[in-house]
Amino acid sequence: MHTLGSDGTLSVAGIASLGKQLGLDFIFVTDHNNYAHNFQSVDVEGITVIPGMEWTHYKGHAGLLGVKKPFESAFCVNSLSEAQEKLKGAKKNGALLVLNHPFCPNCGWKWGMENFDYDVVEIWNGGLPISANLKCLEWWHDQLLIQRKIPIVGGSDFHRHDVLSLMGMPCTCVYAKSNTNDDIVRAIKNGNGYVSLFTKGPDLYAEADGKILGETASLGSEIMIHFWNLKINDEICIVTDHGMEKIICEDGVRELELKRKYENARFCRFEVIRKLTPEFGQMKVLISNPIYFE
Repeated sequence: MHTLGSDGTLSVAGIASLGKQLGLDFIFVTDHNNYAHNFQSVDVEGITVIPGMEWTHYKGHAGLLGVKKPFESAFCVNSLSEAQEKLKGAKKNGALLVLNHPFCPNCGWKWGMENFDYDVVEIWNGGLPISANLKCLEWWHDQLLIQRKIPIVGGSDFHRHDVLSLMGMPCTCVYAKSNTNDDIVRAIKNGNGYVSLFTKGPDLYAEADGKILGETASLGSEIMIHFWNLKINDEICIVTDHGMEKIICEDGVRELELKRKYENARFCRFEVIRKLTPEFGQMKVLISNPIYFE
C-alpha cells in the first residue's frame, strides 16, 4: 500500500485506520523508492503495520518487506548486474523479496524471472487487468509442474479510493503463529496461506499429515480441506500436477469439509471461482499456495 510518501493519498495512520475498518489484520506500507514512512510512529489498535518498500524501476517493481531500511545507499541501477547486487543487498539486510505484478503490461518484471533469488511472487494484483493476473497464475502453475516451490501473495496495491482499486481486494491470508511482524513475514515466506479477493472470504484451511499450505507432506498423505464463507454456485477447484477436480456449491452451503488422497501427486492447491456480476462473469476469488508431497 502506498502513502503520501510516494503516489498515495493517505498518511500511514490513515491507511492503518482504514485497513482496520475494512477488517484487515495487517498491512504492508510500501512506498515507491522511499522508506521514510517506516520510521513514523504509528499505533492503531487491532492492526499490525509492517515496514516495507517498493523498489521501483522502469524494468520492474519489487517489494522489500519486513525491514525499515532495506538499502544502505541510493536506489538507482543501470544494468542487470547492478540490479542483482542491489536486491541481493536488501535480502542480506533482512528484507523479504517479492516480485510485484511481474506480468503487468506497463511495469512488469523485464529483468528476467530466472535472474534473481526472490522469495515470493505477487500472483494477484488488484490494480491489474484480469488477463495479466491469469498470465502470472499460468506461469506459476508451470513452475509447480517442474517441482519449483514458489510462495505466492496477492495485494490490492492501494493508492487512493477508487472503485477499481479497493483496499484489501485482494488480500493475503496467512497461517501465522501470532500477529507480530516476524511471524507474519515468516508465514508469507513459507507459503503458509492463500489469497482471497475479499476480507470476508472465501476462506480455507488445509493440511496433510500435519503439514499446512506451503509445507511438504509424505507422498500419498490424506488431505483435510475446510472451506468457509462460500456462496451458492461457487466452483471449488482442487488442482494437482495430474489434473483438476471441480465441486459446485449447492444452495445453502456456506461451509464445506472434504477429504482427498492423491497417491502420486507432487502438489495440491485450491481455487474458488465465483460469478460476481453479469458484467464480470466468473472470477477467481481464492487461490492458495500448495501442499507439497515427497
